[in-house]
Amino acid sequence: MIDNRLHKGVGLSIVKRLVEEMKGTINVDSFVNYGTTITVNIPFKIHKKSANDEELSSEESGYKSIQGKKILVADDNFLNLTIVSHILTKEKADFKMVKNGVEALEALENDSYDMVLLDINMPNLSGEELIKRKKELNEANANTPFLAMTANNSQEDIAGYKNIGFEDVIPKPFTTVQFVEIVKNHI
Repeated sequence: MIDNRLHKGVGLSIVKRLVEEMKGTINVDSFVNYGTTITVNIPFKIHKKSANDEELSSEESGYKSIQGKKILVADDNFLNLTIVSHILTKEKADFKMVKNGVEALEALENDSYDMVLLDINMPNLSGEELIKRKKELNEANANTPFLAMTANNSQEDIAGYKNIGFEDVIPKPFTTVQFVEIVKNHI
C-alpha cells in the first residue's frame, strides 16, 4: 500500500512519544544529499519461565484475549494502519484493514466482525458518518462494538463520540499497552 498524500510532519513526533513511553531512545542522523537514518532502541526484559510457574487459562486468570477475534480496522493513514497491524499481529487477532469509510461500510455489509476500529477523519465517509449508519448494517454486526481512533480526545470529544454510538475511544497517539487494554475491555 503506497500513501502519496502530503502529511504535516507529525509522524516522527508520534514515534518519539511512543519510544519514550516505552523507556527507549531515538536517534536521527541526517546528511544533506545522502539521506537520514533513524535508530530506535527499546529495552525489553525477557521472562524465562521456570518449572515453578503455574499456568492459568485466560478465563481462570481473568485475562481477556483478542486472539482469533475478527477485527475490522479503517484508517486512511498508512502509518496508523502499520502500527495497528503490528499490534494485532502480535496479539494473534484475525483482522482486516481498509483505507476509508466506504471500504469499511462495504466490509461490514459483506462480513461479520467481533469489533470495528474506525478513524474519525477519513475521506469519502468519516468514522462519525459511518457510526450513524450502524443500524443500516447487516444483522451480524448489529451488536458489534465500534471504537473510534482519533487525536480528538478531550473529555468533551470522547463524550460526543460515545453519544453517537462508539463504545469507546482509542486516543492517538497511543501506546501498545493502551491500545490492547482498550480493545480487550470491549471485545
